[in-house]
Amino acid sequence: MESSSSFCCVLIFVLFQCIIVEGQWTDVFYGPGSLYPGYEENTYSGTYYTPVGVRTPSHSFKRRSLPETYSRDDRLKGRRIVCLYNNVNYYKSGFTPKMIDPHLCTHINYEFAMLDPKTYEMVPSQPGIDLQQSFYDEAVALKETNPALKVMLSIGGWTDSTKKYSELVESSDRIDNFVKKAVAFLEAHGFDGLDVAWEYPNCWQGALGISPNDKENFVKLLQALRAEFDTADLILSISVTAIKREITAGYDGAAVSEAVHHINVMTYDMHGPWETKTGHHTQFEKKDSDEDPYLNSKAAMEFWASQGVSKMKMNMGVATYAKTFTLADASNHGLGAPATGPGHAGAVSQKSGTLCYNELCNYFNAGNWTEGEDKQIGFYAYSADQWACYDPPLMVVKKIKWLAESDDPINACLILFFRFCRDLRS
Repeated sequence: MESSSSFCCVLIFVLFQCIIVEGQWTDVFYGPGSLYPGYEENTYSGTYYTPVGVRTPSHSFKRRSLPETYSRDDRLKGRRIVCLYNNVNYYKSGFTPKMIDPHLCTHINYEFAMLDPKTYEMVPSQPGIDLQQSFYDEAVALKETNPALKVMLSIGGWTDSTKKYSELVESSDRIDNFVKKAVAFLEAHGFDGLDVAWEYPNCWQGALGISPNDKENFVKLLQALRAEFDTADLILSISVTAIKREITAGYDGAAVSEAVHHINVMTYDMHGPWETKTGHHTQFEKKDSDEDPYLNSKAAMEFWASQGVSKMKMNMGVATYAKTFTLADASNHGLGAPATGPGHAGAVSQKSGTLCYNELCNYFNAGNWTEGEDKQIGFYAYSADQWACYDPPLMVVKKIKWLAESDDPINACLILFFRFCRDLRS
C-alpha cells in the first residue's frame, strides 16, 4: 500500500446518516498500527452491531480499545473530529442540535447559512428553525457540557452556490462588508468560526469555467476573512471539491492553504446516478481500467498536496451514506453496469439516488440485497434493478489506515465529519 507521506490531518467526512442515532455514537475506528501506546487490539469477524442494534453488512475488521489510563480527551488530543449538522434534515427526521452528544466531536459545523443576493451578507437559511426555534442557540449550548467543543457555522452548500458568490468576491467593498458583518454575526450567535462551502469557485454547481476570475478573487475573500478572524479569535475553514479539473479551475492551492486553518476535501459524490453506468461515489484508489485515474480519494488528496496545500491542513471525506442507481438490466449488476437513473428514495433519505446507511442496513437485515466488493474501489450491493455503493466500517478503517501510515513522525490527525440523521426504526 502506498504511503500517505505526511497527511497529518485527515478529514473523514464520515457522513454517518445511520449509525449515528440521536448523537449516541461513541466509537471512533482506527486502523491497525496503534495511534496510542497501550492500545488493546481485538479482532471481530462477521456481523457488526451499531449502538442501536442495526446490523451492517458482514465484514471482518479490527477494533481498538483505549486502555484505562487513556481518556476520551487523550484519544482526541491533537485530532479534530468535525461533525456536520444540516438544519434541513430536521424536517425529515426531527433531529435537533441538542440531541447531539457534545463529547462526540471536537468541532461541529452547523449547515448552512446562505448569502443574501441583494446585500451580499450572511443570513440564516432557515430562520424559522435557526432563530425562532433556537437551533443556533441549541448548537452553541453544547459547549456548556463540553467547553473544549468548537461550534462553527457553514455558509453555502450546493443549492446556494450560484452567481452571487462570484459577485461577492469580485468587489473589494462587498468583501469588506461581508467580512465585517460575518464577524458580527458569528459573535452575536456564539459561533467559533466559519466554514466557507462555496461549491465551487469558477464552477458553480458543476458549470466549469463559468467565472475565471473566481480563482484569484476567492483568495482575496479568504485572506480578508483570516485577517479579521485572527483578531476576533475565530476559526476559518473551507470545503472543496475532489475533482481535479474543478480544483485546477477554481483554487490557488498554496494561497488558500495559507489563508485557512483547515481544508475539507469532499471525496464523495465522485460518481452518481447522473451517469449512465454504475460507479463508486467514494472510490478509494485508482484501478487500471478507470477512465479518469484521478477520480478517487487517494488521488484527490495527493493532487491537492501537489498544488501547494499543507497536508497538515488537509481533511479527507469518507461518506457513510449510499449513492444508488437503477440498473438497465438487473442481471448485469457489477461496477460499470449500464444504469438508467437514480435508485428509489428511502423512507429516511426521502431522496432518489441516496440512501441513509441505516436504510441499507435494514435491507441487509431483510435479506433482500447481495453485496459485492472491489478491493481497490470499494463495496456495493444490489437487489433486482436497484444498486448502491457505500463505505461500510471496514472501508472507513482502511482509509484511516492509509492516512495514518505516514512517514512523518507525527501521528495522523483524524477529522471525522458526521452528518446526523435519525435512525429508521419500527
